[in-house]
Amino acid sequence: MHFMKEKTILKSEQGFSLIELMTVMIILSILVAIAVAVYSDVSKTPANEAHNANVRTLISAMHLALSDHGADAFIGLDENGSVKAWHENSPNSNEEDYPCWTAYLQEWPVVPDESDYSGDYYLYLDYPGPSVIVKTE
Repeated sequence: MHFMKEKTILKSEQGFSLIELMTVMIILSILVAIAVAVYSDVSKTPANEAHNANVRTLISAMHLALSDHGADAFIGLDENGSVKAWHENSPNSNEEDYPCWTAYLQEWPVVPDESDYSGDYYLYLDYPGPSVIVKTE
């Protein structure tokens, strides 16, 4: 009797080694990091542009009030009484006062959430000079 030996043929097991998997994971994480950085910058740019547009609008409104009424259009003063200012809660216009920002803006702008700036807008007239200063506080 002739016994046949069973031949066990091992398939060559194909797959990825641990090093290959780690290399792919590192490359993917680098690509994701780049994509996140680009996306966050892209979403910040429009917010900063909106902020700049708000500042230009506020300065234009303040210059219009200056041309109509002079520095007396800004009834808000600092504690020294020398800097005239506009802010969202400035007193509204009435018959006895010169007009405040409500006569020149439909609504007070809001600082965009995703911009590099925070707080509320404050406009200062560098009195008696002609400078208009916009700050976010």
